[in-house]
Amino acid sequence: MAGTGDDVINRLASLATNRLDYEWAWKQVARVAAPDAGDFSTRISGASVSSGKFLMATAARRSKDIYDSTAVTAVDRLASGLEALIIPQSEYWHSFEILSLSREEATYREKLWMQRLRNLVFKVRYDADSGWIAGSQTCFRRLVAFGNAFMWVEDGVGRKSLVRYRYIPLDECFVDEDHLGQIDTFYRDYSLTARQAVQKFGNKVSEIIQKCAENPKEQDRRLGSFSAYSRGVTSGSLQRA
Repeated sequence: MAGTGDDVINRLASLATNRLDYEWAWKQVARVAAPDAGDFSTRISGASVSSGKFLMATAARRSKDIYDSTAVTAVDRLASGLEALIIPQSEYWHSFEILSLSREEATYREKLWMQRLRNLVFKVRYDADSGWIAGSQTCFRRLVAFGNAFMWVEDGVGRKSLVRYRYIPLDECFVDEDHLGQIDTFYRDYSLTARQAVQKFGNKVSEIIQKCAENPKEQDRRLGSFSAYSRGVTSGSLQRA
């Protein structure tokens, strides 16, 4: 796990360099099959992180290369089919069990508790304010188009829902694998405005960011920021204003 801020920045730059070949392929796919996706323009140069995210072109402008909607329609249809087969909205598509090598099955009370837990989880997940349906559907579309997708899950503190789900654009995500081929490193490179930074981090932001957030003319100023995660261990920092 990276330690200092420089270590995190250098590690992120290395992962961005390793991903360049994929970005070329993703750009070609996005042109004809996913015009509303990110532009996959690497925002990291050397060992530095840009002060703001490149502006994403609108889907209307990017769809100028699409002369036939077959690819876009195919992505939507396969994504809808995967959702219906894997996580159908009308069914309980997973449950909970007690893992025990000393006995074959749970008691009646344990089964009842796990059933109630499952019902609660689905109730929270499919709450109208959780963002699960929109986020999961976008993940399936990106998975079909690009082969990978990421869902961001966070506490819904201060919101109507207990848990908040949100699709994270693939161009913001950088990963690495361990010797078993399992993802053990996740970096997210993204930007926030000064106002959004204060909303997210509260009094942990710098004095400069706080002043920008309080100034109506500066509160929408974009700030370079990133978070790094490794096997559940989190570290993040806001960079310069």
